[in-house]
Amino acid sequence: MKILFVDDEEAILFLVKKFLFKNGYIVDIETNGRKGLVNALVNKYDVILLDLNLCDSNGIDICKKIREDGVTTPIVFITSNREDDSLIKAFRSGADDYLRKPFNFNELLVRIEAVLRRPAIMSNSRIEVKNFLLDRNTKRLYYEDLFINFTKKEFALIEFLMINNDKIITRNDILESVWDINANPFSNIVEAFIKKIRKKIKEITNGDEFIHNIKGLGYYVGDRPRLNYLKNYKCSR
Repeated sequence: MKILFVDDEEAILFLVKKFLFKNGYIVDIETNGRKGLVNALVNKYDVILLDLNLCDSNGIDICKKIREDGVTTPIVFITSNREDDSLIKAFRSGADDYLRKPFNFNELLVRIEAVLRRPAIMSNSRIEVKNFLLDRNTKRLYYEDLFINFTKKEFALIEFLMINNDKIITRNDILESVWDINANPFSNIVEAFIKKIRKKIKEITNGDEFIHNIKGLGYYVGDRPRLNYLKNYKCSR
């Protein structure tokens, strides 16, 4: 297994390289962000460890360029930044995980092992609809820079809607996919959960609607002109 570690603190670079080598990893190290980017684009790595705040460049910009070039290698940010806003931007840029400095080397090893267990291509692991960002890896939903707290089932429901944000989803689709095929079709559980989710979203967004429904058809998220036209057409009949 080969790892690229880009950080402008040489002491950390060499300590991490020595530790990971003892655990069976080959590690390329680079203190220069621009050179680190070239290495990430030219060479084949299993994991990239990337400092968020480099002296010569921004880790988020490097991550974006790596993803824009089609490289799907897992990226773990190493950062001393304590601001949630920076971490949200890091995930938006294509990061898979992060670790705050100072960190325990064994925790770093566990994080590396975790991202290596994921499929080689994590397609649609982050989904953006309007001002909402859903991170399927961390099981979190963000509105702009704010985190909205959901239960597991609430998250599963909104995840299903966002994955299918170009479609109108029926309540039966939701019952079969978020619950199971044996769910009671006469239950109002879908409506009850959507009501709870809408309430939580409105509390964070000051009333901004996210989940829409078209009577007799189903639900959709976001703000799509084609669906809005259909909604207005149904209402005017």
